[in-house]
Amino acid sequence: MTEGVSDSVKDLKIIGAKPGIIEGICYDSRRATPNCVFVAIKGETVDGHDFILDAIRHGATTVIAERKPSSRIPSRVTFVLTNDSRAALAKMADYFYNSPSEKLHVIGITGTNGKTTTSYIIQSIMKQAEKPCGRIGTTGYDLLETSLDAITTTPESLDLQKMMSKLVKAGASHLALEVSSHALIQRRVNNVKFNTVVFTNLTQDHLDYHENMKEYFSAKAGLFIKFAPKVAVINTDDEYGRRIAEITKSEKITYGIDNPADFMAENIRVEKKSVSMTIKTPKGDMEITSYLGGRYNVYNILAASAVAVSEGVDLEQIKEGVENLKNVPGRMERVDEGQPFIAIVDFAHTGDALKNVIKAARELTKGKVITVFGCGGDRDKGKRPLMGESAWRLSDKIVVTSDNPRTEKPREIIEDILKGIKEKDNPQGEMKIEPDRREAIRMAVMLAEHGDLVLVAGKGHENYQIIGTKKNHFDDKEELREAIGKRYG
Repeated sequence: MTEGVSDSVKDLKIIGAKPGIIEGICYDSRRATPNCVFVAIKGETVDGHDFILDAIRHGATTVIAERKPSSRIPSRVTFVLTNDSRAALAKMADYFYNSPSEKLHVIGITGTNGKTTTSYIIQSIMKQAEKPCGRIGTTGYDLLETSLDAITTTPESLDLQKMMSKLVKAGASHLALEVSSHALIQRRVNNVKFNTVVFTNLTQDHLDYHENMKEYFSAKAGLFIKFAPKVAVINTDDEYGRRIAEITKSEKITYGIDNPADFMAENIRVEKKSVSMTIKTPKGDMEITSYLGGRYNVYNILAASAVAVSEGVDLEQIKEGVENLKNVPGRMERVDEGQPFIAIVDFAHTGDALKNVIKAARELTKGKVITVFGCGGDRDKGKRPLMGESAWRLSDKIVVTSDNPRTEKPREIIEDILKGIKEKDNPQGEMKIEPDRREAIRMAVMLAEHGDLVLVAGKGHENYQIIGTKKNHFDDKEELREAIGKRYG
């Protein structure tokens, strides 16, 4: 790439040497290489502006930043001053990788719950329709020819543009992209051309990052307003979804169960290992049986079906795509070691998600539901009593434990959870407290009797636990298997 920085990023002040050859871009000084651009962005714990000179020592010849460093910049370096490094990074990355989103049908999915499952269903449908579809989100980045572990739900703009470029080279036609509120605020999806966007729902979460629900909603709504997608697929059973339907200027496709919508599910029948329904669409009706159990997954199936129709997929291919998907990692995922009770791992980590998952678990057993859960440290404290209330009201027994405590004391997190637990809400309920998650899982397994169900919620697909600032290996599925093995041999 031989163009100057100023050709792709406007309204910037250029100081020092004249822009020259650019062979790469980075925002981590340790990844700087000769003739690269280093973009200094401020993260939640680290500020890239503190590493400008380090990037130059590694070979960076151009620096884009919001302020000058205290030390003098070498005269051979081009220094570009901007008022928004993240926006500049997104624009530079899009330009450097030749605008890959314009060569893909990018489907953005946002909302508090359901993003991951919806993305998996969309990918399965597109596969059935012979439309190669990548997937980027919470459980990982599927780039067709390669797969990467997820660092964040939505990658930084530079990484995202690079991944989309790889998808284009791999022959992808579509991408199902989970779009978090953090990503929208931090400009990670700036310059991405969205063909279709989906709104699943909005419930309390991330209020450690957003000041209140109004700001949280505003961040999500930005995907439907600022990015001008061709089609907006919206859950109008959700009150926030109805608000988005009022303000978006995109072509609207609505879905729901309880309120009139373009895509509706009727005759919903929840079985032990499946859920069946009739989906009414503008193109006709479909009878679908999905192995993704629970009523809440009906919404995810509706969302994916609406997206598929908007992308020209026929109803038979949608039906087969939905029915071909047997499970989603860490979402109502069963652990079966031959034990006489059901054991399930799920990612539910909000009050609403936990409520939906426990209701789904209740439909799978006539026995007792035993729920193991905790809440993350250094995150939204307001949802802790809400999770406690949901678990206590709907379970027969609960074991309150740690999730990722991070730098908070587990006991203090548990005290916040207990504020939502009132004896009158479940006078027959039984509660135990065990801060050690491994021991809590073992305790739940020992409590389980023939025909019961043990639900371990909160971490799902994650294979780590963050204690302090250290990430330790920890997998709920592994722990369940070990606990079951110890009890039954």
